[in-house]
Amino acid sequence: MSRKRKILSYITGAVIVFFPVIPLMIYKYFYIDYANNLWVIQYFSRYFGIHHSFPYIINSDNKLVGMTNPLYYGYLYYQIWGLIAFVVGGARRAVILCIIIMLTVIYIIYNQIFYRILKAVGKNADMYAKGIVALMMWSTYSISKMYDDGARGEYSGVLLLYIVIGCWILSLYQQRYVYRVALWMTMSLCMLLLGGTHPITTEIGGSVF
Repeated sequence: MSRKRKILSYITGAVIVFFPVIPLMIYKYFYIDYANNLWVIQYFSRYFGIHHSFPYIINSDNKLVGMTNPLYYGYLYYQIWGLIAFVVGGARRAVILCIIIMLTVIYIIYNQIFYRILKAVGKNADMYAKGIVALMMWSTYSISKMYDDGARGEYSGVLLLYIVIGCWILSLYQQRYVYRVALWMTMSLCMLLLGGTHPITTEIGGSVF
């Protein structure tokens, strides 16, 4: 691949990854579940900063927000994202950063998968692969889930499921066993995170997987 085509390929990949996230970086207010999700992440971040551990329940004297019940939904999700929020200085920054990282991983994995499938079509296989990945990552479900109901846990769970299935498919194309093991380890880690992020997606998506 020539240098110009490589640069074009990198730019195209960046557009595919960042385009769906642009409104999230520009605007701060979405559906109420988005604000609630940020509140819980920030709660975990503040709690960790004070106690150096994570809460088992969420307590709040404010009658409008918060819960006083055992935490079972998103058990690992809120811990990990709360820790990242503590490091980067805010829940909104943590949400944007984590989504960009997961979208980047999905793009890298599926671009390789579709490129290997389409290599037989000739020298334009890379661009065809990117087009299919863009359609997949800009799907109606993905965009509406990100902005319409603000269900960060479900959306993150779906992204993790994409990574899990993608790692398995990509491992089938690897000749070297060490690459297969690396992909299987990534797949297993993401499956663990999926279970601690959105149990329903784990149940349904795990059956598909």
